[in-house]
Amino acid sequence: ADYAVKLFHWMLLNSEVLVTRSILLNVILACSELGDWGEGKWIEGNYVMCTGSEVKRDPSIVTTLIYMYAKCGQLDLSENLLHESAEVRGDVVAWNALIKGCGELGQVEKAIGFAIQMHRTGIDPDGVTFLEILPMISLIPSLKKGMEVHAHIVKRGFQNERAIANSLIYMYGRCGSLSLSVDAFTEIM
Repeated sequence: ADYAVKLFHWMLLNSEVLVTRSILLNVILACSELGDWGEGKWIEGNYVMCTGSEVKRDPSIVTTLIYMYAKCGQLDLSENLLHESAEVRGDVVAWNALIKGCGELGQVEKAIGFAIQMHRTGIDPDGVTFLEILPMISLIPSLKKGMEVHAHIVKRGFQNERAIANSLIYMYGRCGSLSLSVDAFTEIM
């Protein structure tokens, strides 16, 4: 990751290679791995929010910045970027990036709170949302929260998706309910 950022700066100073969407996505992900949100902020200011930039407010790049800020512990920057960017404000993928970043930071309660906030703003969770949230609940562990999420999964019709069902089985086991874990297993048979 460190090499990617160094190579990016070398490229800017020593070559005529144009900065592309793909390059920016990879450098921002390298920043998230390094925990270097300052470098990501520099990229945001110089390429993503810059007038005349070919990648100005590109939804994939904005979403990657949201994830990077969250993973680096800059939840305010992450949340502000999500709410201030019309390109991604209503996008479940951007919300999932925020939730995932929080989870990787160990901010489980915040991640769950963002999932609830997303739903309250009218954005329905998708399978990825549930695949992010269920392992987090396993870490707490909270049987009550797990059952609430399971109810949402059933309501949205995701209970028969194998990956989600497997996560439910694991979550219930981690939360100490072998009977609910077995029930979740039997439902997919």
